[in-house]
Order: sequence, then C-alpha cells, then structure tokens
Amino acid sequence: MQKNLFNLLFVVSVLSASLSNAETFVDKYSTSKKFDLCTKKSFTTYDYIKCINNELKIQDKLLNDNYRKTMKSLQKEKQNKLKKMQRTWIKYRDQKCSFSYDKYSGSGGLEDDATCMLKETIKRAVELKELY
Repeated sequence: MQKNLFNLLFVVSVLSASLSNAETFVDKYSTSKKFDLCTKKSFTTYDYIKCINNELKIQDKLLNDNYRKTMKSLQKEKQNKLKKMQRTWIKYRDQKCSFSYDKYSGSGGLEDDATCMLKETIKRAVELKELY
C-alpha cells in the first residue's frame, strides 16, 4: 500500500512540474490577444491565414526591436557575429517554412507555411531578447 501511495505521489509531482514548465513555455512564446480573438472568429483557411499574417507583422516588429536592442548591447566584434547569425537564421527560417508549401499542397500548405513563419519568428524574438 505504501509503495502504491509513493508511486502516486511521485507521478503527481512529476505531472505538476511538467505543467508548470508548459505554462512557462506558453507564456514565453505567446501571441497577442488580437491574434487569439482573430483565430476564434475565423471560419475559413483564408481567414485563419489572414490572422497569422497580421500576427506575423506584430511579431516581426518585436523581433526587429529585440535585434536592435541586442545589437546596442554588444561590442563591435559580437555585433558582426550577430549580424551574420541573423542572416543565416533568416535563410534557415525561409527554407524550413517553404518546405511546407509547394504548388500541389493547396491551402493547407499555405497555412502550414504561414504557421511555421509565425512560430519561428516568435522563437527567434525570444532568443534575441535573452541575449540582451
């Protein structure tokens, strides 16, 4: 009986730790409230992609703001490295996300491509913020 109780307590503690980590991840990589409202109101793939593209503009601005702040906080040599790293990241993001879409994939591929761009942009904005 004690062994079962111990196992149960162990599982509960692991699950609660996982949930708190998941909440931190969601908070860290969050989208705007405007995006959340937009996606709840969208009924077509076209509407959903429009929501994603609008949010991408917001997140891209955040990414660029974080990039500028990070550049200001670095010495010249590190600035050059960051600039090269950022250009490489842009190529990576574009290649990764374009993989989701080709001329035969239809609107689902467009949605995958747009979602990928948004996710990668949000992740990169957070990475840049953590550098300054």
